[in-house]
Amino acid sequence: MFIHVKKRFLLLLVFRLLNSLLCLTAFVPDEPWQSLEVAHKMAFGYGHLTWEWQQGIRGYTHPLIFAVLYKCLQLIGMDWPYLLITLPRVLQAVCAAVADLCLYQVACKMFGQSVGNFSLLCNLFNWFTFYCVTRTLTNSLETILASIGAYLIYHRSFTSGAVIAALSCLIRPTAAIFWIPVIAIYLYHSNKKLMRITRLAAVGLCTLCWSLIIDRIFYGKWILVQYQFLLFNVLEGKSALFGTHSWHWYFSQGVPVVLFTLFPSFIIGGLNVTNHKMFYFVILYYILVHSFLKHKEFRFIFPVVPFACIYAGYHLHMLWTKYKNWGFKCLVVLLLISNVPMAMYFSLIHKRGSLTIMDELRTAIADYPNPSVLFLTNCHATPYYSHIHQNITMNFLTCSQFEQAGHQANRFFHDPHQWLSKHYLNNAELPTHLVMFDSLTLLLEDFLIDNDYQKTSEVFHAHFVDDDDREGHYLNIFVKR
Repeated sequence: MFIHVKKRFLLLLVFRLLNSLLCLTAFVPDEPWQSLEVAHKMAFGYGHLTWEWQQGIRGYTHPLIFAVLYKCLQLIGMDWPYLLITLPRVLQAVCAAVADLCLYQVACKMFGQSVGNFSLLCNLFNWFTFYCVTRTLTNSLETILASIGAYLIYHRSFTSGAVIAALSCLIRPTAAIFWIPVIAIYLYHSNKKLMRITRLAAVGLCTLCWSLIIDRIFYGKWILVQYQFLLFNVLEGKSALFGTHSWHWYFSQGVPVVLFTLFPSFIIGGLNVTNHKMFYFVILYYILVHSFLKHKEFRFIFPVVPFACIYAGYHLHMLWTKYKNWGFKCLVVLLLISNVPMAMYFSLIHKRGSLTIMDELRTAIADYPNPSVLFLTNCHATPYYSHIHQNITMNFLTCSQFEQAGHQANRFFHDPHQWLSKHYLNNAELPTHLVMFDSLTLLLEDFLIDNDYQKTSEVFHAHFVDDDDREGHYLNIFVKR
């Protein structure tokens, strides 16, 4: 049995490592800016912290993982940009492979090995999981910990699972929406309720102490970031500043898009299951609670996607075994492989310019004396010091909702020429390198010519964009001659 599990894990590890190497695009700004950028500043002493860290709504535990990795690379003299960019995703891939194996074990315990195999295939083929799980988002780690923790709590060690659950809530407080029903149901059926509740309280207290100490060290003051996070995003509802959706968005768009062709199988599989419906109800509860929050994103429901794959796998198992017609077997294969084109497109092509341009910029500034860079893009459109790894002067258009002078990016895009003339009074103050989308290049053509800027790089970004005025199909680098 051990050899069987070991071989399965090695296959999963190879798959996730390949997954991490094929993930060459940007998803959301939080991916680098709330993890790698913070870790870079922690490890090397320079970088940029976004407004979230000024508001105290983020904890340092998550970026500390990557900061330790960065510091180890520095100590052995291998803090090369390629490794700083690649190894965090490799670390995510290893953790994701462990989570895949745990999900398989959970599915096997619930419905048998055949369903376990189909559930694992659903999880591996799901386009959104492939697209997200090896990224350095807190949501990705939260998803990984959900699968590992659920397996440990129900099939191995409650205490170990409680540690994983506490760590998940430490990293992202809204993870409690998932863990409260999962742990409550386990305790309800437990014969040792008092002992387990005592252990749970001890784990929670130790985790809270860890959080307080780590954040005290890096914030320089005592702060309970989990409370600040909930206060800002939930109690005060300030997350709505970054966009709102209808209450039904997760049910009508979020889940169907994330599960794609597996969505019908998830619904049918859950309805046909007679036993072990717990995670099915947890998924619905999780989505329902998130529906009350005004600000919604696909990644916020990512933690329950692996468990949805268990019920989708149950339905595919039904089709495969109940119906002998090869048409049904082809349907099963089609439902799985139909996710592949989307996974490849969004992982390899869509918004790849945000990462590729940083490689070009690193080369462009390598032999330039005293380089300085200005990113004339919407805020956080690209990574920052974590992908350059040089202590040079860099600036970008900020977008904090709490700036007294207002949203800097809004002011710039309202009148680019006026903003530039106000912030750079003469030619000598201008940065040596400018990064901008092709849509802005046309507007600033005269400015670029008058100030002796020459385009040295152009990289493809995306076929379609969210905002035609602030984003483009190509990213350009201009160098001052």
